[in-house]
Order: sequence, then C-alpha cells, then structure tokens
Amino acid sequence: MEFGFPDAIGGPAGGLAIILVALLSIVWQVALTALGVVVAWRWLHRPGGLADASRSRAKNAFEIVAERYARGEIDAAEFEERRARLRGVETP
Repeated sequence: MEFGFPDAIGGPAGGLAIILVALLSIVWQVALTALGVVVAWRWLHRPGGLADASRSRAKNAFEIVAERYARGEIDAAEFEERRARLRGVETP
C-alpha cells in the first residue's frame, strides 16, 4: 500500500530525498539558533541595555569614591584599594 506517496523511498531519487530533508532541517535549525543568538546579543548590547547599565553603574561607583576622596572622607590608601576593587584588580 502506498498511502498516497508512490515510491517515496524507492523512487528515482531513492533515499536521497530523505537525506536532503534531514540536512535541510538541520540547516534550518542552525540558522534559527544563530538568528536567536544575534538578536539576543544585539538586545543586550544596545544603548541602555544590560551591558550598558553595568558599565554606567561601575562608572557611578568610581565617581562616588573619587568624590569621597576629594572631600577627605577617605584617605589615599583606601581610595586606591576601592578603585582597584572597582576595576576588578585584587589588592593584597
């Protein structure tokens, strides 16, 4: 019984049709995944996005430490320690 698909596997293309459909399916899934990654990357790195917000938070924290140092609330050693910590450098 053919069920409306005469010689789908045993036809002139043989099993080539099934292989092509499987390969096209894989290509389609990879393309959709790549598109999703690009969209997510651009969304996160847009002006005002999450990556931009973290940079502005670090800048504001550094400005606060610099202002406290300028007002004399913290000494030079504490200023250097906090500045290094904000930049991600470990101090002994």
